[in-house]
Amino acid sequence: MLSSVWNFVKRHKKKFVFTGVLVGGIYYLGKYARRKIIEQQKQEALEFIDNMRKQQHYENSQRTCERTIISMLPNLCEALCKQLDTEHLLVGLKSKPDMKIATWEKIKLLSFVRMIVSVYSCCLLVLIFKVQLNINSNVQKRYMQCIQLLFKTVLKRIIADVTAAVSEVIGGLSLKTPMTPSTLHELLTLVRRKVEVKVQNGYHDTDLTVVCKSFSTLTTICLDGLFSQLLSSIAGHFEPMNTTTSTNTNTLVMSKPLAKVIPIVNGLVYLVTGNQPNKFVDVS
Repeated sequence: MLSSVWNFVKRHKKKFVFTGVLVGGIYYLGKYARRKIIEQQKQEALEFIDNMRKQQHYENSQRTCERTIISMLPNLCEALCKQLDTEHLLVGLKSKPDMKIATWEKIKLLSFVRMIVSVYSCCLLVLIFKVQLNINSNVQKRYMQCIQLLFKTVLKRIIADVTAAVSEVIGGLSLKTPMTPSTLHELLTLVRRKVEVKVQNGYHDTDLTVVCKSFSTLTTICLDGLFSQLLSSIAGHFEPMNTTTSTNTNTLVMSKPLAKVIPIVNGLVYLVTGNQPNKFVDVS
């Protein structure tokens, strides 16, 4: 019996060896595969944890950035209202009725200027703070100096450039000129074009160049978002009204005389530079 079994084994020795190697190979291959799968799972888990940590750090940084920006907005609002004071002109309307038209013309220009300047200033604050959160401490000091410069020097330059552009684009408009959200969009686009051409050409002051030019595409994206938000806020003050065209067809339009738009524009500086919730900071 044993001899017959032994003879059978000898006759099929190669098959047994092959089967043993195959089974052993499959076993070790499976063991290797399981080890690799476990290693891969561990690696994926570590990467997931690392990504979650980075995401949490990013979100915390963004919240810190927004809180810091919002904490500085009252200072910006105060500086704008001080340098572009319309309140004393509004008070003067009652005491000097004979100067009513001339006073409204001044209020018209100042209202548009400080609204637009508030957007540019808010944009610069957002970009400066968000950049400095992602750079080393030495460069951070440089950008913090730029923030101080914003209130001391850059703001005056921006006001001067915006005032010149607003005077050219809006200064000649009558207080009776019909205004629609679309019209205001066109006017703001013209003002932006004139202001930003000056910025692109650069200032002679090196620090101003750092603040106004170093962001390039980011600045444009930020400004587009902020002005879009601004126009949405303005459009909310317009109500549709029926008009009759030359073809006697009733159409629905939103229109106000410029004189009635001025108070809306005049008050928007408080919206742009207001405390939480502030959509203008979220947009940047």
